[in-house]
Amino acid sequence: MKSLTVLGIESTAHTFGVGIATSEGEILADAKSTYIPPPGEGIKPTLAAEHHSRVAGEVLRSALEESGLSISDVDGVAVALGPGMGPCLRVGATVARFLAVKYSKPLVPVNHAVAHVEIARLTTGLEDPVVVYVSGGNTMVTTFVEGRYRVFGETLDVSLGNCLDTFARETGLGFPGVPRVEELARRGRRLLEFPYRVKGQDLSYSGLLTHALRLLREGERLEDVCFSLVEYAYSMLVEVAERAMAHTGKAELTLTGGVARSEVLSGKLRVMAEERGAVYRPVEPRYAGDNGAMIAYTGALALGEGVTLPVEESAIRPLWRIDRVEIPWRREGGSRRVEPRYPEPPSVLGVESPVPLALGAEAVLVSGYLAGERVVVKYRLEKRYRVAELDERLRSGRTALEARVLARAAEAGVPVPAVVYVSPEDFLLVMEYVEGVRLKELVGRGDVENVFRELGASVARLHLAGIVHGDLTTSNVVVTGRGPVLIDFGLAAFSRSLEERAVDLHLLLRALESTHPSLAQGLFESFLQGYAAVAGGDMVERLRERLEDIRRRGRFVEERRKSVWSAGG
Repeated sequence: MKSLTVLGIESTAHTFGVGIATSEGEILADAKSTYIPPPGEGIKPTLAAEHHSRVAGEVLRSALEESGLSISDVDGVAVALGPGMGPCLRVGATVARFLAVKYSKPLVPVNHAVAHVEIARLTTGLEDPVVVYVSGGNTMVTTFVEGRYRVFGETLDVSLGNCLDTFARETGLGFPGVPRVEELARRGRRLLEFPYRVKGQDLSYSGLLTHALRLLREGERLEDVCFSLVEYAYSMLVEVAERAMAHTGKAELTLTGGVARSEVLSGKLRVMAEERGAVYRPVEPRYAGDNGAMIAYTGALALGEGVTLPVEESAIRPLWRIDRVEIPWRREGGSRRVEPRYPEPPSVLGVESPVPLALGAEAVLVSGYLAGERVVVKYRLEKRYRVAELDERLRSGRTALEARVLARAAEAGVPVPAVVYVSPEDFLLVMEYVEGVRLKELVGRGDVENVFRELGASVARLHLAGIVHGDLTTSNVVVTGRGPVLIDFGLAAFSRSLEERAVDLHLLLRALESTHPSLAQGLFESFLQGYAAVAGGDMVERLRERLEDIRRRGRFVEERRKSVWSAGG
């Protein structure tokens, strides 16, 4: 195929950038100008847009001079139509439309998040990585499945970058906040206790921000608060990334987005990947933040597949989700898989003939025999990406809580493994062995509607007993001869909150959408039928409303319009 050269325009937030790149991955130009807000203030979209309007001509001229080309020489004009700030997006879209019309060039729509992923793949040489995308406005873990980048986990509220930037602004540290908070964190001496909000493969940062500001008001040292905030916030994200790697089995990991410049976060991800036997490479620092080069390169890939857009249909899309975008230049298959490295768990008195069974994101499972009965030993592994104090607190606390939750669930008639022995100080839990197949392996291979109805009934009983699972995915359900059995309650909690129950449902739907998108809605409806049979139709309707509310918040908005990425569209 003929190599294509595309000019790309980026204006989603505080940076106006123009890049020129080829479909072969040659970056010919990357010019930009960044709006810096006044001290103590965040980015105001209207002021950033005014900045973009002032500098657009000069940035465009600089990119053309750097490349040695004229606009007549390029094959197309690409522009980031979203996600981003509306006033800022409009400036870039206006410039791109003008160039496309004046020089009779095809207009290529680019999703900003997809561009961050593609520039990471280009600069790292990784073929099929799990991608951690972190910036001021986004925090997600994504990877390629069935023609799109599927989201395996993301923030349920504010992004990581926004959390740290807001903390820095409120404490007078300035903008950008991430490097300033990290600098003070290096001088921290004491780990303060913070909320650790990991919910399956999603996470929440608003509570950390509120807690950090309260600790300062109570007199804690700024350095200690920064140290604790960074350790908790980064450890949560790395754990979610590891859960995605365990769920997909993929052997490559990358970090992209503005916060990818963080050596602290990058170091934690590197340690996690190495422990799993995976390859880790972050995006090149010069392409971590917003830039026109990534829009140009992604636009060239798209143009090569015939993706264009009539100028009159080029509306901006401030909430354009990455998982709503078709990726026609990528093909399925060929991804390298990680062979599990089973660490040696400590011996448990009386357990005979131990055999490695599974390696999850936080624990190794070993099958053996105790008094002639087959059991499973679950040992929570040390995570070197977390500081020792936090790591031991989480491993011990989760072990004790899981045992209590399993006992309560069994009393409520929920099919779960029986607890045989627990030792929180050794991070050990011994349970009965459940013979069966994980639900994840059955979806798409046969009729599982009845299994999902039974699962819905079981989750309803769990919720009525005042328990939320916290990690309700198809990986954590074993289908047996007597029906589905819920396992892995490591993130469970005692709660009757409608919000927490809806998050359970969101996690299940997310797991289905990310691995079996064509079957997700139908199977989820079967699940809700089973739930309604136990908890009642009124409760299901309340949960539907709250679930929609969760998915409408910020990152979860789903656009109903036809994708503008349709080839030839």
